[in-house]
Amino acid sequence: MINVYSDIDMTADLKKSKAQEKVFDSLSKQTLECGYFILDYYKDRSKWQDAFKNILPKTDTLISKYEDQFNKLRDALQCYTAIETQFIVQRMFEKIEKVENTMENMALPDMPYYAIGARYQMGKRCLAGTREDLLSKIRAYIDNVNGHHDASRVFLLTGLSGTGKSSVAHSIAEHYDTLNRLGSSFCFNKNKLATCNAEHLFSTIALDLAQFDPSFGKALIKYVGNKQSLRGAQDLKEQLKNFICLPIQELTFVGPIVIVIDALDESGSVNSRAQLLESFTAMLSHLPSNFRILLTSRPENDIVKALVGNQRIHHLNMSDVSKESTNNDILTYIQSELRDAKGIPYPVFQNQHYDILAMKAEGLFQWAYIACSVIRESTPGGMFGEFTSLTSNTFKPNKGPLDDIYLYVLSALVASPNTSQKDRKVDALKTLLGQVLVAFEPLSADSLKEMYNMSPKSAWMDDFDWALSKLGALLTGVIDRSEPIQFIHTSFRDFLTNEPHSGEFYFENTTHSHELFAWGTLHTISKVLKFNMCDFPSSYCANSDVSGLEKRVDIYFSVWSKYAIQYWGHHFVESSLIAELESFVTMFLETKLLFWLEALSLLKLVNTATTALSAINVSCKGIFHIGQ
Repeated sequence: MINVYSDIDMTADLKKSKAQEKVFDSLSKQTLECGYFILDYYKDRSKWQDAFKNILPKTDTLISKYEDQFNKLRDALQCYTAIETQFIVQRMFEKIEKVENTMENMALPDMPYYAIGARYQMGKRCLAGTREDLLSKIRAYIDNVNGHHDASRVFLLTGLSGTGKSSVAHSIAEHYDTLNRLGSSFCFNKNKLATCNAEHLFSTIALDLAQFDPSFGKALIKYVGNKQSLRGAQDLKEQLKNFICLPIQELTFVGPIVIVIDALDESGSVNSRAQLLESFTAMLSHLPSNFRILLTSRPENDIVKALVGNQRIHHLNMSDVSKESTNNDILTYIQSELRDAKGIPYPVFQNQHYDILAMKAEGLFQWAYIACSVIRESTPGGMFGEFTSLTSNTFKPNKGPLDDIYLYVLSALVASPNTSQKDRKVDALKTLLGQVLVAFEPLSADSLKEMYNMSPKSAWMDDFDWALSKLGALLTGVIDRSEPIQFIHTSFRDFLTNEPHSGEFYFENTTHSHELFAWGTLHTISKVLKFNMCDFPSSYCANSDVSGLEKRVDIYFSVWSKYAIQYWGHHFVESSLIAELESFVTMFLETKLLFWLEALSLLKLVNTATTALSAINVSCKGIFHIGQ
């Protein structure tokens, strides 16, 4: 014991690894057992002395056993220490390599098509204890890098809206991120099409892999380097070649490297997806054998045709998952959601009510989510009434599996015996939902209010506040007014833009919504753009030479003004106000064009100027003669 503890004493000031902590735990238990033996031995010495001749052999054997155990524990401690040392040395070499390449790597993050906000979110994971069979199956596929799945690189998970595909994707991403095996995650999102789109996919994965593994980062520098034309390439095939296929040949990482791509169907229209699907299938033949990609999508015809049946893709449909397992998971979810703030189940519900809701969900987690939200948001006395209405409503889905509950929620909000009052409620809902539909990036209620205050065409409406407060089951940003407002599930966006699905809530076009944004953005930038916007001490300094530049920018430009500076041109060309605003835009470009470019420079968005000006020039029939 003295020999072992003298070794441990020498490491008192060193940080212990988890493996060493297990040895220390075993050692403490062994010491305690040995202490009990010694105490028992001396507790009644006369008893031991009388039976000395019989006890001695057993005592010697027990002492030898204890000595042997202490020696083994000391050897284990030394072994783990040696392995830990080797591991630390290896990591040190990797960090040294990263330091050596720091100056070169500094140039990589300015690639213009990195998708901010496309990463997985921990809050969207599956509820603990649900989807365990499916998650285990996907993890087994990923971990089996040398097994019978070696020919395939992709696990394709398809399913209808609301079946929980994205939650599975976020859970897998979080799991392998914890294990330091997540190379990249990219979640397509129709609410964020300005960044979370196909054009940003390969460049985002490339930069993530460069940070994940130094050898890939070095190779990316080698093939892309300071070639700005390559960094800004928009062609997906060119991006694939230079950002992924060439650098990946020099990757040296051992073990599975996981890439999670969620909601491929939200990457764009069928036409815009064609090049992405072609590029994606071409990428598969270049992936090393230890690469694993989890890809989720609704079973759209073009996606199924391009990917299902490919020998490099392992396909599973959510409908193939056991219905009993899915229903049990939904039941668990409902039971966890219908509780008060202290976690106590609402007394009005019993087990049979949970069962009825789970059965009504018909395998759709999103239906269960909306139903639970509607029930929770009602008054305590109205909860059971909402439950009864939800489980007995007569709406029949035309095509979408979630049509019935979307119609139920919206129809309940606008219900009124007074026709004019109902029409006013419908207009308020559609005004709010239209702005969420057309925003190029999600905006908060605070930002939208700033837009209204800037625009001479409208004022902040009480009806808008009312509509927002009633849509907590369908939108984010309802409680926290600084949180971006966006559709919780993309199927709601599809519902609103499909007339057979949405009826009176259908958006035949979004021109009016773009008009509100066009007025708001143009008047905003006219007010905020001026000479020396951030009060720099000198006009002769480059941005990089200004101390605290980012802080100055954040102080001067609000979230809304940043949005207006970037997207005013896009809303202008989508509105019906081109003739009405033409003179206003002409005056703006003649008097504040340079200030606008300076603002884009401060916001690191100069690359967006050409697209906006070109679109404006085309819409205004070339009156601005851009580029001449």
